[in-house]
Amino acid sequence: MNQEYEGAEIAPPFKGNCHRCSKETDSFTMSWFSTESICLDCSDEENNHADIKLAKDVELAHVKVGNFNYPGIGWPGKDNRVSLDISALYPPTVLPIDEE
Repeated sequence: MNQEYEGAEIAPPFKGNCHRCSKETDSFTMSWFSTESICLDCSDEENNHADIKLAKDVELAHVKVGNFNYPGIGWPGKDNRVSLDISALYPPTVLPIDEE
């Protein structure tokens, strides 16, 4: 059950099962692609995914502009690729210049 706090989705608490594969585990990490708490096997799968650099780059861009509640680009699945327009994933970092 996800909750909402100041417009950001809050991940469900970790209760011993991977949020992605449901495997029981006592070790987990946060996904680079989403707000899921995942087991180390799923983490290895992510780190070998073709879009891992994109997921990390987009997250870093959001953090740099102060968005610490970024939900991720979404897990496309083990063999799939992110199919969105990647420019839409990045935060607006350039403010319009007011000409006087």
